[in-house]
Amino acid sequence: MGVLPEPGSGPSAEEMEKGFLTLTGYAETKNKEAKMKAVMKFYTDPGYKDTARMCVEAALALVDLPKSQKPGGVYSPAAACAEGLFERLLATGTTWEVAEL
Repeated sequence: MGVLPEPGSGPSAEEMEKGFLTLTGYAETKNKEAKMKAVMKFYTDPGYKDTARMCVEAALALVDLPKSQKPGGVYSPAAACAEGLFERLLATGTTWEVAEL
């Protein structure tokens, strides 16, 4: 009995097509005048299919960065790529909505 699942024991293609992920964030200004809601949606299985897409888009966004844009160190893909990664995700199926509450 291993820690990892057996090969082929993951979700079926049909199950992955039904999967989705919706991320919702809320924010307000310091003076509490403006309140915002942002929703980011991923329309396929986030546990396998969309993770692969996000990893590929992060790698491609990193390749597109000018070498001088970030000094040395360790960054998350979002911190390193910022707008480049965001734009790539939107171009390949992710949606982003922002609304004032």
